[in-house]
Amino acid sequence: LTGMGALGGAIGPVLGGLVTETIGWQWIFYLNVPVTIIAYLAVKWGTVESYDTEHRGRIDYLGVLLLVVSITGLALFIAKVTEWGILSSTSIWMAAITILFFCLFVTRENKCKNPLVNLKLFEHRTFAGFILSGALSKMYLAIIIFTTMILLEKVLSYDPLKAGLFFLAISGTVSISSVFLSAVTKAIGDKSTMLLSLVLQITGAIILLNYSDPIWILIGLAVAGPGCSWGFSTAMVGS
Repeated sequence: LTGMGALGGAIGPVLGGLVTETIGWQWIFYLNVPVTIIAYLAVKWGTVESYDTEHRGRIDYLGVLLLVVSITGLALFIAKVTEWGILSSTSIWMAAITILFFCLFVTRENKCKNPLVNLKLFEHRTFAGFILSGALSKMYLAIIIFTTMILLEKVLSYDPLKAGLFFLAISGTVSISSVFLSAVTKAIGDKSTMLLSLVLQITGAIILLNYSDPIWILIGLAVAGPGCSWGFSTAMVGS
């Protein structure tokens, strides 16, 4: 699953850069139409319906609503805080709403018979550690891609296609390394694999932080790739 996701991540920036450079960035949105149709047909014809016959609970719609509001509030706060000002009334209100709805979500999940998220799982240190590490690995991947794209296009003045080719270094190594995850975890264990993934992420970040030459950018992305792949994959398996 990780390998297939990374394969899409490898194709996306290159194809997006090519489209932007040739027929215009607006066509990136039109490309979603055939891709979605193909995905729809693949699910319709290639998968078999399955469900838990013993489950009798209902979806916690109130929990969903509380979680959506809290996450939306957090996203708006992060996106607009520099525009609003950290101590502005708007920022304070948004932060307060985010915290309030998150607390309501936690209260709801602790009392709900069929919670959206069983928060008691986080009392287990191993589970909480794997989930936190996996979440940080996902955040790391998103931040690396976002900031490196700014470096390539805004600082080094690369066109979108050339900048997209750079990300083959990280998405390619994510895809390839995911194939070897099972062998690595069998050899050194889930915990050691997770620690190794974090070390690779830190090493890639240090390289990208200290060097801006194209070859070092490629090396930094390539080193970080297996760290990201093993990080969020091991989190799912280990927890």
